[in-house]
Amino acid sequence: MTIQPKTELKPIVILHGWGSSPERWKPIHKALEAHTPFLPGFDEKNPLKRPFSVEDYALWLDMYLDSHNIKNPILVGHSNGGRIAIHYAAHYENISKLVLIASAGIPDPSKDFKKAVFKALAKSGKKALKLVNNEKLAGFFQKILYKAARESDYVNAAPIMKKTMENILKYDAREDLGNIPVPALLIWGQADTATPVWMGHAMKKMIRTSQIKILPAKHNVHITHNKEVIQLINDFVS
Repeated sequence: MTIQPKTELKPIVILHGWGSSPERWKPIHKALEAHTPFLPGFDEKNPLKRPFSVEDYALWLDMYLDSHNIKNPILVGHSNGGRIAIHYAAHYENISKLVLIASAGIPDPSKDFKKAVFKALAKSGKKALKLVNNEKLAGFFQKILYKAARESDYVNAAPIMKKTMENILKYDAREDLGNIPVPALLIWGQADTATPVWMGHAMKKMIRTSQIKILPAKHNVHITHNKEVIQLINDFVS
């Protein structure tokens, strides 16, 4: 009887979402023995010196993989990390498989409407703020305006990260999705309101070789359903 050699599993690299950190991926990171770096700008010890774009993040990722001698990994991206992973998968020939979890990247018409409302609020709000002489009170009212439009990530960000957010939100993944050459697994929460499940189905149609798994969860499906996510990724990898 001939014993077949064990297939060497590819390394796994996880890209966290906006405002997140490797710590929030600890159960999955540990179970998959994954590399989970801080994305530039989200580690307080190493702030960005200039605003980044999706292209900048992809270039950083390529340099990270090279510096850690990581060859053809399985790339996992959640939310904004998924946006970066999509661009990287379409432009760099250095991954074997792709996992997108509640990924950002496709424009949401409802959010375009929200942004228009937000701009109107901000414009009228600025006029009102001119009548307020107290700087702290003006700042307080400005935060209320941002929160009314549910843009707290933006208002809480440092100036460089504000510009970084503006840059990445301009990215439209639809062209890149059609140029992804590797197999992809999409994992989504049925009740996701940040990146609704229709986005997952749309991405599946655009990626040539892909499958989608829907879990009864919201946007942070990797936290609330980490065991299921680990199992799905393990099945996909093996």
